[in-house]
Amino acid sequence: MAEDLAIWCALLHVSSLNFKFIWLRSDSQGLITAINSTRRSIELFGILSDVALLISSSFLSVSVSFVYRNLDGPADALAKDKDDRISLLETQMTAQHAGYEAQRRLNQQIMEMMQRMYPNEVFPDVPDP
Repeated sequence: MAEDLAIWCALLHVSSLNFKFIWLRSDSQGLITAINSTRRSIELFGILSDVALLISSSFLSVSVSFVYRNLDGPADALAKDKDDRISLLETQMTAQHAGYEAQRRLNQQIMEMMQRMYPNEVFPDVPDP
């Protein structure tokens, strides 16, 4: 679950900055309930145990509360911005791959033409990078 890792990383960060009083808010109601609970689900047990240990050993006061996504504008905007950047990167990588494939086909056609023009020449077999 990405949210639990994000919370753990955020707690590590604020702990390294020596914050002692924090208010942790998330739009993941199940995760907030699990952090506030003494019972841990099997799939979240490991990371939530790490979160609980970090909270108890690094901070004097920790408030953990649920906030509706539409009321947590800055955090929601950051998450959407991240998704947009990932989408743009995927589009750029797809275009780059298509360009690579087009160049590879062009190089192959040029090599075939050279072999027809100079049938007695031996051309090195250079693998694609």
